[in-house]
This record gives sequence, C-alpha cells and structure tokens, in this order.
Amino acid sequence: MIPYEPIAVKDTIGYSDHVTEFLVARVGAERVLMGSDYCFPIAYERPVEIVTAHPTLDAGQRRAIVEDNARRRLKV
Repeated sequence: MIPYEPIAVKDTIGYSDHVTEFLVARVGAERVLMGSDYCFPIAYERPVEIVTAHPTLDAGQRRAIVEDNARRRLKV
C-alpha cells in the first residue's frame, strides 16, 4: 500500500505570472508542480519557460517547480 500524503499540490497552469506568484506565496514552491495542459488547445507551448523566465521566482523555486518536486513526489 502506498502511504497517503495529505499535501495539496498545485500546478503552474494559471496563465499569468501573477497567479503563479500568488500560488507560490500562498502554498510554497515545494507544493507547486510544472504543468502544461499538453494535448489540449489551451496548452502552453513551452511550459518550462513559463517557470524559468518568471520574473519573481528565485533559482531554487524555479528548480523545485520544474524538476525537484516531481522527482520527490514520484520518488525518482
């Protein structure tokens, strides 16, 4: 059985730098995963750049959102 983690995880699909900034301030970068909405017409074409080019996130927050959080959650 997989242990249950009662931690809400959000993604970066907010279509605004302000939404992502608010989300990180509210729940912390460690609870945000990069999202793309791939295969839907509303998808980001370059989802990583949405995070890496964000004007207010620091390098640690960017890395956490783009890579570290998913690795931790998926245990890879």
